[in-house]
Amino acid sequence: MAKSTLYNVYFTPYKLGFQSLPLLVPNITQTIKTKIMTAIRHNLAIKATPEKIFNAITSQEGLENWWAKQTVAKPEAGFVNIFTFGESRNEMKVAKLLTNHKVEWECINSMEEWIGTTISFELEEKEGRTILRFAHSGWRAVTDTFASCNYNWALFMKSLKSLCETGTGTPS
Repeated sequence: MAKSTLYNVYFTPYKLGFQSLPLLVPNITQTIKTKIMTAIRHNLAIKATPEKIFNAITSQEGLENWWAKQTVAKPEAGFVNIFTFGESRNEMKVAKLLTNHKVEWECINSMEEWIGTTISFELEEKEGRTILRFAHSGWRAVTDTFASCNYNWALFMKSLKSLCETGTGTPS
């Protein structure tokens, strides 16, 4: 989870009242802008077991059926999964695999804004369903590409949910 930092700006007494420290505020604002990275997040409840969802987000067959029809993937830490969308190619190194609980990829080759970002899936069984917490984190800025990807990830999460619940997804 991303760590939040709270900055307090204090005002000091100055002769007839209080005076702010105007020279420090722009520096603090600049520091905040350069240190904080943002993330796309989607949480959803899926009527399927963590095992079924884990298979869908780690196996080549599963990934081909909800995300990218042209996929080369293995559920193996260190393996570089390749997802092809027409002319676009995404290479994701499998950084973490906790069976039926968590999958994390590091983007090592893709469009410029994706490189260095992390994609993660966390699974929690709850009351006969699985809660999926998806995050695409490490974005350096909120741009038009970020907004477009947020929309597309929502569609792909719907596709993943459909695959796991009905057996049919809508991959690209």
